[in-house]
Amino acid sequence: SCIRISGSSVFAKDAGSYEITFNITNLNYKWADGPSTNPTTTIAIDQAELTISSLSMVNPLTYGDSADSLTFTGDVTESTVYSISFQGFKTGDSKSNSGITGIISPDSNYRAGSDVGKYSIVPSDFKSRNYSIDVGSSWSFYVNKKEITEITATLKEDNIVYGSKVPTIDDFEFTFDGFIDNNTFSNNGIDVTISVDYTNTSAVGSYSVYLKSFVSTNYAFEFSGSENIGSFYVVQRAVQVVDFDSAVPYDGEAPDYKIIDVIDNSVIEDVASPSWNVVGSEGSVSGFTTGTY
Repeated sequence: SCIRISGSSVFAKDAGSYEITFNITNLNYKWADGPSTNPTTTIAIDQAELTISSLSMVNPLTYGDSADSLTFTGDVTESTVYSISFQGFKTGDSKSNSGITGIISPDSNYRAGSDVGKYSIVPSDFKSRNYSIDVGSSWSFYVNKKEITEITATLKEDNIVYGSKVPTIDDFEFTFDGFIDNNTFSNNGIDVTISVDYTNTSAVGSYSVYLKSFVSTNYAFEFSGSENIGSFYVVQRAVQVVDFDSAVPYDGEAPDYKIIDVIDNSVIEDVASPSWNVVGSEGSVSGFTTGTY
């Protein structure tokens, strides 16, 4: 039977409304309304109270993860997204045999690309034949930072000219292996500091770029505190001779000339000196005579 009354206790298979029929078991008595009239009444078995005691995601989320598969509807024992426990089961009952159904959804503000942080888990429409379920109001999940596996710094210009100022972070473009779609260095609140092993007096050659710090709302990058993330090359600076006095008297002073920087036209000292070669056929090297040299 679905219900059993023993003394002052009532035992029911399920909550609900039951009709009770009273039967004479002592033949010394009869019903006042007639021997064949067994009186009946109705008894209501109320649902017991059940409370969600824990609710969490089975697997943590990472920045960029989709929200599409995070809403669950159905028997809670079948959810692979959420782990849920209850408090208040009656003897013999458990989550697996109590037919508990419901909807579990992520915070409506969460979507792929939402910032790292804490978001709500929203249980609703929980039902069970025998239990009235209090879903609580403080369940949450956390979105973790996404790991960047590599950072590369590339000079925006092809090279640096010898004697140029030390390049700053604005002189480099950065690429990040691990960015989600549409994320860039500039639109994701990333702050990095760099250093270079170059000064404005460094010689022509190759120089390295080092990452010194990395801060981001949504990304993480593990490094030892100084990591080589790129290189650049210092090339020769172009100069030219100007104001050269090409006609000088015999046994006169050496001709005047200037060597200037072709970039800013500044005079450069101690960069080059002339070597005199006889190109004519008159006179001798030890005593130049009129001619072409």
